[in-house]
Amino acid sequence: MEYDPIVWELFGVCGRFAESLRGIPLDCCEEIKEEHKSFGDEAFDEHWISCSDFISNVNESGRKPAEAHKLADYIKGLGNSEETRLIMWFSQ
Repeated sequence: MEYDPIVWELFGVCGRFAESLRGIPLDCCEEIKEEHKSFGDEAFDEHWISCSDFISNVNESGRKPAEAHKLADYIKGLGNSEETRLIMWFSQ
């Protein structure tokens, strides 16, 4: 989707070309590493956020989109959000 600072900030990305990106976690599972690798040079701006931080961002934001609220509710149903991360990257 197009750049939407409200949504990106919920994922911990502040600014369109944020310097706060964390990269792929070194301890993520092999399935995530292989999926990322399958994008080759097309993958960029890797980042992750804990599910608990994302849920907190959604709950604290007065401007949250409906999709973010639905995602937060879905994540809550998966289990312990303290032990789970959202791992993302962009591609062309």
